[in-house]
Amino acid sequence: MIYAPDKHGRLRLVAVEYVVFQADWVAAHGAATPELLGQPLTLVPEGNRYDIPAFFELHAWIWQANPAGTFTDFNPNVKCG
Repeated sequence: MIYAPDKHGRLRLVAVEYVVFQADWVAAHGAATPELLGQPLTLVPEGNRYDIPAFFELHAWIWQANPAGTFTDFNPNVKCG
């Protein structure tokens, strides 16, 4: 779940992010890219900013409109602090 501060500094839910580790996905399903809600997940390789193994991810901006698209990684309307 992704939260962002509102104008009063309170956190509000703005989106969800679906995540599956690449190794787990490949072991269970092979090399095909996973999809959710008809959308392909994006591979985030190892050496990422989270310092975790490679994973697939998909954002869904459900509670905050995103002019770049509902399933786009970043939302220019959301400031995280």
